[in-house]
Amino acid sequence: MKPLQIGLLTFFISLFSCFTAIQIFAAPQLISPLADNFTYIEPTPLPTPPAPTPSPTPTPSPTPTPKPTPTPSLTPTPKPKPTTDQLEEWFTKYANEQSINKDLLKKIAWCESKYNPNATNGIYGGMYQFSPSTWKNTRQQMNKESNPDLRFDPEAAIHAAAFRIATVGDKAWPNCR
Repeated sequence: MKPLQIGLLTFFISLFSCFTAIQIFAAPQLISPLADNFTYIEPTPLPTPPAPTPSPTPTPSPTPTPKPTPTPSLTPTPKPKPTTDQLEEWFTKYANEQSINKDLLKKIAWCESKYNPNATNGIYGGMYQFSPSTWKNTRQQMNKESNPDLRFDPEAAIHAAAFRIATVGDKAWPNCR
């Protein structure tokens, strides 16, 4: 066979294949009358997939953030105003412990606060009107808790004032000597 004959033969085979495909896949009324013995089989329809049901968009729940465990506060619970007897007991105890004049200890407390443990004036507080920094330094030298809120505890304040007078004198209270 010559190449031209092979090419023509290939062309006609392709044309016949297309015609056959049209007969098979086209609607029955388009099928050629030459195919009288051809039985058309209706294709089975594919089941229609169900319409997707809208699902609620998941809302991400917030990731719980661990909360730090609070450190117990050393802030004292407010105490009722001490009685005169309690104050007298503390003045005597800490004046004797520090070997200082009890009357000087009492005089400074009266001058600064009228024995009011909750007295404040700016940054100064307590019976002896300690500043937070002086309180911290004094209490650290005493090896005691240095929380500035303890300035408002009358016994702690009397103890700190007695220690301060014994170690550095009464110069912190120049107007009350």
